[in-house]
Amino acid sequence: MYFFTQNSVGYLSPVFDPFFSANGTDQSIDLGFSRNLTKPDHLVNVMGCTDQFQVCNPTTSSCTPLGGLWNILMTMGTIGLNKAQLASAQRLYLASIFSAMYNSVAGLGASG
Repeated sequence: MYFFTQNSVGYLSPVFDPFFSANGTDQSIDLGFSRNLTKPDHLVNVMGCTDQFQVCNPTTSSCTPLGGLWNILMTMGTIGLNKAQLASAQRLYLASIFSAMYNSVAGLGASG
C-alpha cells in the first residue's frame, strides 16, 4: 500500500490522474503568486500494488502460474527447463527480489 499525503501541495492547473487528483473545483490556495494554485481533491490517496511473476519455457510453451516470487521458486522446476534455462531463470529470480516495488521506496522512509 502506498499512501500519498499531499501536505501543502498545490498544482498550477487541474490534474486528472486518479492518484494525484486535483480537478480544479477548489482553487483556494493563495501563496502570493499571480494566480491561485489548485488544491488536491483529497488529503491522502492510497494505492495498492502487487508484483506478479511468471517463468515460461519457450521450447515446451509451458509456464508457471502467475504469482509471487515464492510461487516461482517452488514451480520453476516443473516446466521442463534445461540446465541453461534454469540457470538463467534463477538469475532473474534473484534480481527480481531486489527490483520489486517494495524495494523502490523502502529506503526512502516517511519522505518516500
